[in-house]
Amino acid sequence: MSEKADLPWFRPLDAVLVLMVMAAAFYAKWGLADQSGNVVAIVNCQGDEDTLVLPAETTFWVDGRLGGLLVELQDSRARIASSPCPNKDCVKAGWLEEPGEAAVCIPSQVMLRLESLSGSGEETDAVTY
Repeated sequence: MSEKADLPWFRPLDAVLVLMVMAAAFYAKWGLADQSGNVVAIVNCQGDEDTLVLPAETTFWVDGRLGGLLVELQDSRARIASSPCPNKDCVKAGWLEEPGEAAVCIPSQVMLRLESLSGSGEETDAVTY
């Protein structure tokens, strides 16, 4: 009598399905991300909004409610490098690299976010009440 495999619930075609799902996930994450020149960094400070086209290499100060925040743009990413707020959650957010990501400093009323100019699906696709 022959011995069964250690995983009796795993069939050979299951491996093909797993590889197809992994390939689709990889392609969705990195294959479709041709964002060069199609991403902007938007800085909103107490209602005033400035837009900067990425890629860019610059550092500038934004005057928030509590004081100055240091915003850094490098290649196609952006971050809040320094802030006078007490918890520094906006600084801990780190580098924003994908459209739709944001760093918000609520005490200083400053928001930094990345948006795509191509409109490739970063919009809201559903609303729940």
